[in-house]
Amino acid sequence: MTDTITKKETLLGIGIGVAGMYLFHRWFTPDPSAVQSTVVKNQLHDYDPSSLTRSDDPRPMSRHFRVKSSSYVVRVVLTGGPCGGKSSALKGLKEAATEHGFDVWSVPEVATTVMNAGFMWNVSQKIQFQTIVAQLQLQLERHLLQLAGEKINRPTIMIFDRGILDGKSFVNDDEWEQILKKNNYTHAKSLGRYDCVVHLVTAANGAPSFYKSNPDGQEIADDNGHTVTRRETPEEAIEQDEKLQQCWSDHPKHFIIHNNAEEVEAANTEGGTKSSTAFERKMNKAIEYILSVADDVHPRRE
Repeated sequence: MTDTITKKETLLGIGIGVAGMYLFHRWFTPDPSAVQSTVVKNQLHDYDPSSLTRSDDPRPMSRHFRVKSSSYVVRVVLTGGPCGGKSSALKGLKEAATEHGFDVWSVPEVATTVMNAGFMWNVSQKIQFQTIVAQLQLQLERHLLQLAGEKINRPTIMIFDRGILDGKSFVNDDEWEQILKKNNYTHAKSLGRYDCVVHLVTAANGAPSFYKSNPDGQEIADDNGHTVTRRETPEEAIEQDEKLQQCWSDHPKHFIIHNNAEEVEAANTEGGTKSSTAFERKMNKAIEYILSVADDVHPRRE
């Protein structure tokens, strides 16, 4: 009888102990989702699932005159002078394009990637730098297009944060021809590799009160809260913007979106809400144009 009671008490004690350990674990172990949200990702090493922008309802593929494969990727250059709104336009485009049945790939600016790797700008290496940036740009675009077009076979818009011809704005015509020659490339090919070029004019031209720069090296944040380096004065930003417009002027689908100076002036007078509306109109123009080009390539079938 004593042995039986002892066994029951032992089993009961074990059960209580296990239950206690379980409750202790549940109460004092942090929620994994909460921990994950506080982790700052290292963009050089950490995979970021948020970069995947896929449509839940992809539209059918359609043949395009330029390629034999039906898996044609719509190629878009997003360019413009400093503080033009590229980051904001990309964010809005991802949301709108997925609703329209497109996946969206966004390719980072190559020159910035090289600079972030540790390269310190100096005039003596100007040609070498632009030659390497052009080479990396061509290789990166070529391989990403191959992955998106031939392997995944989903209607896709690929957005390039600046294209091959952006580099031309930093050198003279002879130097650019030299750079193209070193990469065994031509001006015509540079234009033909993209379906459209969307140029967002710098805020310095037409919306100077919204132009953000850090000429003295202090940190500033863009519209999405990301820290950016922007040392150009408003005058330098306008000059750079005009050079970029000229670089892409031969492209048949070169869409330039200006700042509405009258809207901006009225917004400054009447309050912040209207200034946001003026900027949103600028972003919507970019998004609507890109989607119209994509629709021409892969029209939605009802």
